[in-house]
Amino acid sequence: MSVELEQIVGPALRQDGIVDGPVRIARFGAAVVTDAHGRFTEATFRGTVYSSYLQNASAVAAGQQDNAAAAASTNFALWNPKTSNISIALLKWFLAWKSGTPVAGPIMHAIFDASGIANSVGAQGNAIVGNRAGGSSKGNALVLASAAGAALTGGIAPLLLRPSDFYMTATAPAAVSTIKGMELLDGDIVLPPGWGWVPLFPNGTWTSPAYTLGVTYEEIATT
Repeated sequence: MSVELEQIVGPALRQDGIVDGPVRIARFGAAVVTDAHGRFTEATFRGTVYSSYLQNASAVAAGQQDNAAAAASTNFALWNPKTSNISIALLKWFLAWKSGTPVAGPIMHAIFDASGIANSVGAQGNAIVGNRAGGSSKGNALVLASAAGAALTGGIAPLLLRPSDFYMTATAPAAVSTIKGMELLDGDIVLPPGWGWVPLFPNGTWTSPAYTLGVTYEEIATT
């Protein structure tokens, strides 16, 4: 018994939906298996990757601390409305601490029940932008982004999930420097409809804080 396998040397361009066709091999007979593009290129190309950020936050509100209560004043939170038909996979998040004296301790990832939050509480507009340049869709997610903090009305007290990559020290920045401030999440936090995510700082007294927060995520159709 013999088996014949159709092969091709060199790249082959196909339209979506084509599942047959030759296997690609190198000129010396080896099978070619490689990443077609960057890790997030496919989802971004298809217009399902979005980013949101809070620029120049001037407070660490009670709802942005690791002992946050329900509906507390919050600076930055992202959630998936309970009426959506997608799930949100967090890809990466960002923190740039600018000035002021922090409270020492880890920054925690937390999730919260957002099923009681009215859509009018959150914002899209310029607060959420698609990562594919030129796209007009803002997607389904909602975000609260407030420099001084605003009430997350209807939100349930956050559930601490795990520490992030970031740890705060109780010292003010003393010199100009460039510091990397991105944690790669790679989809290990997923928000189904009616759930949200919020990064929580250590609780305590913050002295003249100034910082920027941001997040990049993918919306995945579930129906």
